[in-house]
Amino acid sequence: MRDCISTEMWSCLNVAWLRTRELEIENIWKVSPESFYVQVAREIDTFTGVADSTMYRDEGWCFMRLGRFLERSQLLIALLLAHIAVGRIQGGTTDTEWTSLLRACQAFDAYKRSYSIDIQSRRVLDLLVTDSMLPGSLCRALDTVATELAAIGPGPGPYVVAERLAGRICALVRYEWPDREDKATLIEQAQEHCRKLHELVVASYFDYSIEDTLVR
Repeated sequence: MRDCISTEMWSCLNVAWLRTRELEIENIWKVSPESFYVQVAREIDTFTGVADSTMYRDEGWCFMRLGRFLERSQLLIALLLAHIAVGRIQGGTTDTEWTSLLRACQAFDAYKRSYSIDIQSRRVLDLLVTDSMLPGSLCRALDTVATELAAIGPGPGPYVVAERLAGRICALVRYEWPDREDKATLIEQAQEHCRKLHELVVASYFDYSIEDTLVR
């Protein structure tokens, strides 16, 4: 990967690695776990910004964004489902818990701008799932996945199936969400589709048979 990224990106990775390589999880928990995770988040944001500013816009760039936003989709879905599940077990969730979810998704300021400080679970879900202006929303991540797939183009494996599934997930989130009463079921469907899409991407570009290459 060294020749595929910029020198500045390589430096960011090295700095982060040197800071964390000697750390043990026990020491992190004993001293200040919140500070450790804040620092990690800053290093990730720095790396992302440096990549945006310096990386050559070739297939490597597209694959990095494809992987990043497909992973973001899966992680956000897992967070949402876990939060909903806790609410069912406890008989409901508090404003503080929904606020924590917004902060974890770096969406608290965006929520206040759209809805003021009145925290409502329905509004939180709408923002995190369907707001295309929010950088970390599910619909924005899925739109980016579809865009990068199209930019990369066909691979030796089942690219067409992957492309269609990416479009189907975008449509599910963008057009079915407003009319669905059971939001959790829709999120679960999106989760299953994202898992399948991940498998199709791997099969399309990395884990394909030599026969597929010869046929093409």
